[in-house]
Amino acid sequence: MSSRMDKLLSLFEEKDYYSVSELARKLSVSEMTIRRYLNDLADRKLINRTHGGAARIKTLNYEPVFKEREEFAPREKREIARAAASLVQDGQIIAIDTGTTCSFIPQFLSDKKITVVTNSLRVMSECVAKENIKLLIPPGIMRSHEGSIYGTETVDYLSRFHFDVFFMGVGGIDENAGLTDYSLEDVSVKQTLIRNSLTLVTLADSSKINRITFAKISNLDEMDILITNRKLSAAMNDCLDKADVRVVLAAMEEENEFGVVKENIRHL
Repeated sequence: MSSRMDKLLSLFEEKDYYSVSELARKLSVSEMTIRRYLNDLADRKLINRTHGGAARIKTLNYEPVFKEREEFAPREKREIARAAASLVQDGQIIAIDTGTTCSFIPQFLSDKKITVVTNSLRVMSECVAKENIKLLIPPGIMRSHEGSIYGTETVDYLSRFHFDVFFMGVGGIDENAGLTDYSLEDVSVKQTLIRNSLTLVTLADSSKINRITFAKISNLDEMDILITNRKLSAAMNDCLDKADVRVVLAAMEEENEFGVVKENIRHL
């Protein structure tokens, strides 16, 4: 590895995310060169490549705080949430998970008369102002840094209901490990909602693909739909196809190696 790439990689020890333009300024090279370096590092699993930049790879049990994750790839997450909301039909009862991507979903539900159940404080705050949404809030213990509610009371309350769709966030998706997350407490809530839902829709930006985190949520074949922002590898596509999982690509402008953006077609 060149000294310049060594320096580039060392920057991610100081900060979790950098844009291409920021890295180009720090290393005094062109943005095209930075993109080439980032793609090389991502191919070697040393960083996670994102739209317009890159992020540090974390350990299995490291969960960034909500605010930190909220600032990572917000445009991708918003478009994934938009695609998720388009699946909701009038009159449905839906469950919305915690997490930054799921927190965008209510923004796109203004035209649908539905019931929402969630253990996410952020989702609750988005739904409260919408007259078309009937909101059910479970009891429990609050994880302040995440803004989620968990615990035995939460699980007991949620187990009393059945849902048309559960929109779930994850820490990672892997061919062998399945769907995983960082927190055992949140996983127990997710598993309850999975059992009581007719359809499981997983929301995951490209940084979550081929990643394994601490606690297992479920096998891949328990998932009905995966919404992400980039095309998957042939191996992952084959694995999901065998698990009978439908893959939806959110509409997204992708940046090529020359810095030119192009729009993907949304498959819904």
